[in-house]
Amino acid sequence: MIQRTFEIEYNEDRKTERKVVKNKKTGQKEHKTIQLKDPKCWQIVTTTGDTPLCPGTWLNESQMKVIRQGKNTLVRVGLPGQYRVNHRGY
Repeated sequence: MIQRTFEIEYNEDRKTERKVVKNKKTGQKEHKTIQLKDPKCWQIVTTTGDTPLCPGTWLNESQMKVIRQGKNTLVRVGLPGQYRVNHRGY
């Protein structure tokens, strides 16, 4: 049996998004922070074994549950910058 290993970083900043909204009274544009309904907060940093997921892919909560429940799968979740050597994506 081949064991698949995923190193994943959790980034809480991806739960919100800043959007430019026009104020109806004044006509000026404002930045508002909006909570996302299904945020993609988990980024795959490295993978080993035979898997269709590649590094750099952002996952939502339901995709993470599927990965964790898989057979012969080891998942390590860390904070941003914990597993990456450089900060150019993954």
